[in-house]
Amino acid sequence: MELYVQFIQSQKKDVLTKRQYKFLADDAITSGSDYDQDANPLEGYKIKERRLQGQNRYKRRLLSAKHTMRRKFNFNWDRMVIRFRRFYNKIKQLVTLKQPYTFSPDGSMKMLWDLLCLLLVIYEMITIPLLISFEIELSQAFSRVSTAMFVFDILLNFNTGVYLEGKLNMERKEIFKDYISFWFWIDFISTFPYDIIMDESLLKFLRFVKVLKLVRLAKLKKIIDKFDEVLSMRPGVAAIVNFCKLFFFVLFFAHILGCIFHYLAQQEPSDDSWLGDIYFADWSIRYVNSLYWGIATMTTVGYGDISPQTPQERFIGIVLLLIACGGFAFTMNSIGFALQEIDGQNKLKKEKINGINRFMKKAGISNQLQNRIRRYIEFVMESKSLVLQDLTNQVQIELANDLRKQVNGKLLGYCDILLKNHSQQFLIEVVLPSMKERVYNPEEVIFDEFDFQQNYDMFIIKTGLVDIFYKKTGIVVDQKRRNEYFGEINLQVQGVLISQAYFKFIKTNFKKVQRNFKILHKTHKDEFTIYNSII
Repeated sequence: MELYVQFIQSQKKDVLTKRQYKFLADDAITSGSDYDQDANPLEGYKIKERRLQGQNRYKRRLLSAKHTMRRKFNFNWDRMVIRFRRFYNKIKQLVTLKQPYTFSPDGSMKMLWDLLCLLLVIYEMITIPLLISFEIELSQAFSRVSTAMFVFDILLNFNTGVYLEGKLNMERKEIFKDYISFWFWIDFISTFPYDIIMDESLLKFLRFVKVLKLVRLAKLKKIIDKFDEVLSMRPGVAAIVNFCKLFFFVLFFAHILGCIFHYLAQQEPSDDSWLGDIYFADWSIRYVNSLYWGIATMTTVGYGDISPQTPQERFIGIVLLLIACGGFAFTMNSIGFALQEIDGQNKLKKEKINGINRFMKKAGISNQLQNRIRRYIEFVMESKSLVLQDLTNQVQIELANDLRKQVNGKLLGYCDILLKNHSQQFLIEVVLPSMKERVYNPEEVIFDEFDFQQNYDMFIIKTGLVDIFYKKTGIVVDQKRRNEYFGEINLQVQGVLISQAYFKFIKTNFKKVQRNFKILHKTHKDEFTIYNSII
């Protein structure tokens, strides 16, 4: 024990805090000769914590306040430089174009542009039916600006990479072939400036030509699906979003039906059409009545207060009613699928839990242990933990390496002890591939100070909170939070451990650096020399 304390005090870098130095140097605390090996470590930790809670309440509060103030005002310059460099690289990546000077379809700027185009498409699909049916005047300046933006979108699509057979292709030749095969013609027909080329004497015909702009609705679903993939919402939130999309679909469908029915009434004399007394009323009043008829017809309610009067209106009403029934049936079917998907997930959970319950009853397991196992299985099923290894095993080697660099590299940026003492090449080639992800559950002991057969690793916390405590007395040495690390001494001194880590919050993810760190150093002679100098 004295050799270990002497080694800690001889370190060139501050590996431990002052509280940990004081804890290690205290012979009364570190003496563990009377430790009961058969005791439950977690229960002992809880009993000691409750026993000392009243005695050390003021002392712990004072230590916690000092520890919090020290963390609050401790400015880590190296970490700020790393964050600034990461931010600068992101901005540089967005601004700088690489050969063949094309844009990524998943870039932030491209996503913002697609969002703007989505809003313009929604605006046009609402205003164009109003313009044709109610003959309202819209801003010509805004119309020309939107046309110019869609023309720019066509040029941008010729310079945006595409996914072919699951791989990103940035070559202009392949981009041109893919875009010109289908989507270019959709964009060209819906973007062509008909109002600039045609004569003003054909104003009435020009309104009908603008219906071609609604062809762009075919691209609306593509953009929405792209945002759904990027957002990757939870199942409950995704179900609510799907309901909202179906609601707006019903509203838009009723909007189209109402505009068609109103346009037909405008072609009839005022005494014969269904408009009646509101034939010459303001367009907003006529629109509300038309939308009311469209929703009542689509939902097959049909109150009868608004009904077609002439044979022409009745014939168009039959056609619209058949179309509305099909659209409403599609909506109800989509809602049923969404509810069935949610219910199917709950049903699958119940089936698994029932199977586990039957097995435990046949095995004669006690009720207390059954409840603990059942709660643990429910926690695992609800968390749906997916570690990095599960994802890298399903993709190609090149994609797996890029994924490890981005995921592990962000966490490694918070590990000062590795960044200060090793080169960037060594960290990328050796340390990043050796990092593995682990998931721990509530009240689970990460490592035990008296378990000499356990392989101890260095841990970097991704999410959660960890208590590092001495098992015999229950004294908490330190608390580790997100992006902090512990167990770094295991990379330098193997088999020496004088404290225990206990997970406190609901769930946590760790990135561990494997214990064969010294073996990995030998493949890089310069790094091995630095490693020996630290020791």
